[in-house]
Order: sequence, then C-alpha cells, then structure tokens
Amino acid sequence: MCRTLSFIPGLLFAVLILMTSCKKDESPPDISFMTNTGYITSNTTLTTGSGFTVGITASKHSEDCEDLTRLTVTRDNGATTAWDSLFTGSSVSRVFNFTAKPITGSEKFTFTVTDGNGNTAEVSFTVNTVSQAPSISFITDAGYTSSDATVVIGTDFTAGITASKNTNTNENLVRLLVTRDDGVTEVLDSTFSSGTVTRTFVFTAKNIVTTESFSFTIYDNNDKYASVSFTITTYDPYQMTETHTGTIYNALGANPAGWDLVSNNSLAYTSSNDDIKDMMNQTTVVTDNNNWVSGWEALNNTLYVETSASIYNNATTLNVPDAYSSGTPVSAITNAGIGKYYVAKLRGGNDYAVIKITDVYVTTVDLPYDDNNDYIEFEYKK
Repeated sequence: MCRTLSFIPGLLFAVLILMTSCKKDESPPDISFMTNTGYITSNTTLTTGSGFTVGITASKHSEDCEDLTRLTVTRDNGATTAWDSLFTGSSVSRVFNFTAKPITGSEKFTFTVTDGNGNTAEVSFTVNTVSQAPSISFITDAGYTSSDATVVIGTDFTAGITASKNTNTNENLVRLLVTRDDGVTEVLDSTFSSGTVTRTFVFTAKNIVTTESFSFTIYDNNDKYASVSFTITTYDPYQMTETHTGTIYNALGANPAGWDLVSNNSLAYTSSNDDIKDMMNQTTVVTDNNNWVSGWEALNNTLYVETSASIYNNATTLNVPDAYSSGTPVSAITNAGIGKYYVAKLRGGNDYAVIKITDVYVTTVDLPYDDNNDYIEFEYKK
C-alpha cells in the first residue's frame, strides 16, 4: 500500500514563510537633517560667498531587505551635482561644508538617498544669498554727470557719489578710490571710517578728442567693495567733421574734370559757370606723349596753400585758417601727389576746406596718344 507523505504540508508552509519574508518592500528609506548647532536644516538667507555646514543622516526602512546604496547632493536647483557616492550599508551619516554663491540670488540644495530596491528619499532647503558688499551710486541731481556723456574738450563737469555700509555685515566704509584714464590715473584715494559717505567732484575733460572711463570704488572694513563708473567722450566744437570724397579727370577726356567744393559735386570742363569751379584740371595739350597735368586750377577766387597731415587729421576752424595764413596762396596746383595736403580758402570768403590726395592715376596707352582717363582722387573736410 502507498505511504502517506505527511511532511509535505509542513514543507509548503516553510517555503511560503521564506517567500513572504523576502518579498520586495517598496517603502522608501528614511533621511533627515542633523540638528547640530550652526547646521543648516531649512530655508535660510546668507551673505554671498559665506560658508555653511549641513549634516544628514539616513537609514533603510526598518522592514526593508535592501541596504542603502547611494547618496547624492545637488545644488543650483539640480543643475550641479555637489556629491555622489556609492556604498552599501544600512545607514549613512555625512557632514558637508558649502560656500554660498558669490552673487545674489537663490539656489536649492537637495540630498537624496537610494536603497538597493531603487527606492529614494530626499530632503532639501533653499539658500537665498544677499550681498555683503557696501553700496555706491551716483548723485543724479541736476547738473551732475551720472552716466556716459559727451562734453566739450577742456570743459569742467560735476559728478558725485553716495555710499553706505552693508546692513547684513554692518562693516564700516573705510576707503574711497577714484580713477580716470581707464584706471591709469588716480584722482583720489581717501581713507576714513563711516557708515555712509557722500562726495562731489569737479573734473576737467581732456583737451583732446578722446574717450576715458571714470571709476568710483568704495571699500568696507572687511575689504568688500562696490564700484560705479561712466565714460566721458570729448569733442571739439571747432572740429571740421564734414568729410567728402571727389575725383577730377583729365580735361581732355570724357569724364568730369572739375569739382565744386561747396556743393560737393563734379563738374564738366565745358560747364558754363566758372564761379563754382574750385578745382578744374588744366590738361589742354594733345601730344604723342603723355599730356597729363597732375593738378588743377581754380577758375573762381578759391586759393590754395600746401599744408601737413597733422592739420588735416586735426582740422578745426581755428588751426586751418592759421595754416592758410602761414603759406603763400596760389590759384593752381600743378604737382599733386598721393599724400599731399592743401588748405583751400573758398571763393574769397571765410570758409575753408582741407584736402588730402588719396590717389593719382596716370594712363600709359601707346602712341599716338593716351586715352585721357588720368585722374586725381581726394578727400576733404569742411
């Protein structure tokens, strides 16, 4: 007869107990901040660049079969990983030392623990950073320069600043530094100890056309500082800034041989109104050789004096008449070349132009004679 297998029910019960005890537990691990004195445990406000300490402790769930396997810390609202470690253990404790951002703003710190089942738990806080530097600003009263400006060369202008200590640090102001020439020239370096400071300055703009930066920097007792600045661009009200270009061609050719320096137009050699012919090429002889006359003649009362590159480059309504008066005026220029300069007194009046020869082109066509396409190119200021 068959024997009854009485042990089988007991074996099945044992297997069920084992399976139940090892069933995957989805409960997350536990994590919390350490509450030691001085540790950050919740949202807080700190000065920029300051250090702070955080501690965390984590453990696996009491009924969990899996140990902890990973701890990560992110900042910058998750954009930056500050810590990422792999390990195996039933618990973990870590202390972190961080430095707040050097700029004002806020960022979230998140601490995440993971167990062997992939379960996670996290804690987080937000750090709001405020400036620890003093403050400085320009005085904006009428008549004060407080931003980039344009002034006449050699004239005075006023600027003022007001500064105060940072209420977060309560460090007194101790130094004011003022520079110009983009930091090259020191205007003021003053030391003191005060919670606030106000200063007014009268500067003289440079006596040349240029651009320079003025900077005002305040320091506190903790060597923190703040700065404001503006740029001054100088201009010469007498500067001749109207610029034109022109070309006069060989008078024997088909292209315009003359120029009107007042209306800034080209003129044909055969045009009837001589009163506006400030420049007219005088090539009039046709020969078997090159007949080009590199120059011009005024058919009105315009007169010319040769001058220098310096006068052209820095032409003003003051130095140009002086340059004209220092020379011998002529009505015709016969040897104009690249890099030569001339002052023109226009039509017997008190208006002037300064001319720079930029190109002279001479044709080299074979006999019987050239094609008369020679020309002079120039630019001029008025």
